[in-house]
Amino acid sequence: MAKYEKFKSIHIDIEKGIYEVNGRDISESGCALSLKYENGN
Repeated sequence: MAKYEKFKSIHIDIEKGIYEVNGRDISESGCALSLKYENGN
């Protein structure tokens, strides 16, 4: 089951291979990222 946490920031730089969510490196975590936006949250 996927872990959900409050979204604060995202940094993606394809040329440098940087993939970060909330300041955490997610480059080794998988091959897909899904973001959900509801009522301003």
